[in-house]
Amino acid sequence: MFQLTTTSSRIILDVVIALTLAPLALECLAGARAAAQIHRRGSGALGPIVLSATACALAAWLAVAFVLPKRSTEASVDSRTGLIVLARAAQAGRWPGQPLQAVVAHARERRSLEDLAELLALAVSDRPAWSTQLPDALFIGGARIGRDRLPLTTFEGWSAHDAETGHCEVIVYFRPHVALSGRQLWLHEYPEGSHDYVDITPVLPVRDWEPDALAWEVFRTAEHERFTLYAGVRSGAELGPPVLLGRVDRCTE
Repeated sequence: MFQLTTTSSRIILDVVIALTLAPLALECLAGARAAAQIHRRGSGALGPIVLSATACALAAWLAVAFVLPKRSTEASVDSRTGLIVLARAAQAGRWPGQPLQAVVAHARERRSLEDLAELLALAVSDRPAWSTQLPDALFIGGARIGRDRLPLTTFEGWSAHDAETGHCEVIVYFRPHVALSGRQLWLHEYPEGSHDYVDITPVLPVRDWEPDALAWEVFRTAEHERFTLYAGVRSGAELGPPVLLGRVDRCTE
């Protein structure tokens, strides 16, 4: 386990966690009130409730990853889940980059976190994602693609890691050509010898990625080995053209 070793770094991290959780908690509370009003009236718009449910999910994930462990130990980021949450929050502009540089440096020292260390480094970088050569470490266990340009997006590549639960953690990297508002990345898993796929749901709340940004979504597969992955961008009921990502014989540990 690595720790943020300086008092100032721990204080900064505590403050940022609080500033991130506060608006999410308020949005979550507003959604609960709206749901109660709809229940009493028997009708109402569901949009605010869906938005609030997303805020609740993200707030709960941040709390589990950071707040609860800090009750018995100092602030630490030694898990893939923690680094994924940090990278998503940093890319959304909710975390200052300076305190996270130490996190990146320590994560680079651990082989099992190497890909997420590079993802976090990109998330806090001031360089525009479209001008950055993506490091090979992002695609451990998967493959670099970068050639399949579709009408809505270009797929950069993917990674696959052992989630230690009989499943694989798959991260798909892509660059939208247009704003993906109302659209969603999909991932289909074909078990070996099967023509039927499993529709894999993203683990994180889906973002409205900006055009040309380095976008990424995290999935947890149904199988641990011997399957093939396809991806694409869904617009309403239309799946759009599929892209073959590749085959996984066994997830990287």
